[in-house]
Amino acid sequence: MPAFPKLRSAAVAAIVGCFQPAAPAFAQQTGWGQISLNNQTSIDLDLFVDGHYACRALAGLFCTSQEREGSHVCTAQGEGGRAGPFPCPVKSGESFTWTVVE
Repeated sequence: MPAFPKLRSAAVAAIVGCFQPAAPAFAQQTGWGQISLNNQTSIDLDLFVDGHYACRALAGLFCTSQEREGSHVCTAQGEGGRAGPFPCPVKSGESFTWTVVE
């Protein structure tokens, strides 16, 4: 019988932990934003941010990458060639979308 109260206490602690409210907006991580590539072409495109691979947008779809706040240079490469370089500014907590069309 002594083991039962320990299990019950652990279960109560786990349940109580599940109901804690989310951190307020001001306590969330800052200094990061998103860059999205809106691929309105008939080929798949790879998004590169500052020369580093970020994500792949299939034909007619989006892809999104988390990036540090600041000025970035984006390029999109696919089977048929390359788009860019294109300036991609990122602000903390915001999303920048670059649309590429044929």
